[in-house]
Amino acid sequence: TPLLGWQDNGDGTINDLYTGLMWPQNGAGLATNNGQPLTWFAAKDFCEQLVMCGNNEFAATTDPVAACADKGGIKYDDWRLPNFKELALLIKYQKTPNDGAMIDGRYFQNITAGKYWSASYKHFGPPDFSSEIWRARSISFANGYIDINNVRLDETSVPFVYNYVLPVRGNSAIVSPSGFDKPATSCSKGSSTDANNLTTDLCTGLIESQRISFPGLTSSNIEWWAAIREAASSTLAGYTDWRLPNIRELLMSINVGPSDSSFHWAITPDYQTSGQHWWADLGNLFTTAQSQTTLDRIPYYLKLFRRQ
Repeated sequence: TPLLGWQDNGDGTINDLYTGLMWPQNGAGLATNNGQPLTWFAAKDFCEQLVMCGNNEFAATTDPVAACADKGGIKYDDWRLPNFKELALLIKYQKTPNDGAMIDGRYFQNITAGKYWSASYKHFGPPDFSSEIWRARSISFANGYIDINNVRLDETSVPFVYNYVLPVRGNSAIVSPSGFDKPATSCSKGSSTDANNLTTDLCTGLIESQRISFPGLTSSNIEWWAAIREAASSTLAGYTDWRLPNIRELLMSINVGPSDSSFHWAITPDYQTSGQHWWADLGNLFTTAQSQTTLDRIPYYLKLFRRQ
């Protein structure tokens, strides 16, 4: 995925020039709950109640008009909790443990090297608050992992889970829908599938294959180096420029092509541990979007990617 850089708006916010989304810069300011963690439900409420006034001050309030009455009026009041794709695009995978939080420190300040909530979740259980479970995705800026947290309205049986919050605003023409319950506003162009079962993401222009199978083998799982060789030598559908996707591209493909409940390789190396690369779960009912690193010798699945 190409990253075009950032625009500092000079008011405590920055714009991602690739996605078009706006983010607060200061991870310890009022726009991020002063850098204090929240439960998932509280994080959603906080973002939806956040307002930026005309004098560039932030407040979390149920009455934005009153909160900004003597502060230049309302500037922005459409903040929300980002979906997992939007938040994952902020991860700077090239960082090492000594670099602090895995985010661009030239534009973001005071971002904690810890887990941040996304709006993406799957909802399970009967409609009584004692047993309903929301499996919410969180993104760690300590190691780049996308994890899953079980959260409930009634936390009597399990402890509350607290993660940090980084609100966002805007409608991206690039980021495709997350596919989760109540997805955040995203690109609406959709996708198309041709006669060769190649799927084109009309938001990003990426083309992906279905999961690659290998005749004569009992399993389609292969080690990372074998996946690299297969991608480089493939002539699928007459194309010769197939490759292994990077981890951002792999995550963006979720809910675009055919659902595939399994772990798939990315070309992105683990800059914190040698001999490891990234993978992502592309469609399991319970663990979709989970993303971590693992040893190159562990066999996972392969999808091929190319650009239009």
